[in-house]
Amino acid sequence: MICAACYSERVIFGPRQAVAAALAKTGFGQQINTAFIERWRLNVRQHLAALGRKVRGLAKTNAGLNDQLTLGLAYCNFILPP
Repeated sequence: MICAACYSERVIFGPRQAVAAALAKTGFGQQINTAFIERWRLNVRQHLAALGRKVRGLAKTNAGLNDQLTLGLAYCNFILPP
């Protein structure tokens, strides 16, 4: 269990009432969890060389990065098993 002194919550975008209303509509709970977003970012970084840390396959242009990102996301969404 997370102690109350170690845990702080803040709304970055939009009013707190709008966030609470959106959370109530989803039915998934009353708390925003960033673990899903962080896990997705890690998956993308692992599959795309240009987004990793200390890599050799660096994208030198925005078009090259966009091409790698498009191909990598298609691979993650449509080819890899869930």
